[in-house]
Amino acid sequence: TPTKLRVHAKALHYVERSLELLIDLLSQLPTRRFVHTLLEDRALLVRAKLAAPYRHADARCDLYRQLVDLFGFYMSFPIDDHTGDPMTDDAVAAAHYEKITQLQRLAFSHVPKLRELSLSACATVEKRDWLRRQLGALSVDELRFLVTRQLRLLPEADPQAGDPVFLK
Repeated sequence: TPTKLRVHAKALHYVERSLELLIDLLSQLPTRRFVHTLLEDRALLVRAKLAAPYRHADARCDLYRQLVDLFGFYMSFPIDDHTGDPMTDDAVAAAHYEKITQLQRLAFSHVPKLRELSLSACATVEKRDWLRRQLGALSVDELRFLVTRQLRLLPEADPQAGDPVFLK
């Protein structure tokens, strides 16, 4: 049987209202250009999806899950934050593959355990299960170093920088 989730109604209500505010800020061009970068830097979408209300099938958390999904939609909405112009499919794909090749270059130069990752095709690297297997070869300290020092996805002082579930 799944563990029963303890939900504090007021805390959940507060988080849901906060998500609504963030969605509103992301959906408007004048505020999106400032807020999007901050939210991406803080990995808020990943944190929201790893939170207990999102992972448990509790009916009281349905709104939270819907808001997180909507938040994810607006976080990945294909629009240039600086100009407000819509991004073409090619531009979105190019940005995605640039992130993958950045990971591959760092892996090739600094992480011998990830040699296979660094030499694989982008289409292979972007598969979640395959990437998890590759990153599973790293110790928690190696993974933390890769994420905080080399990729700079999280600050070193972040409490979740040592959590292997969050890092993968």
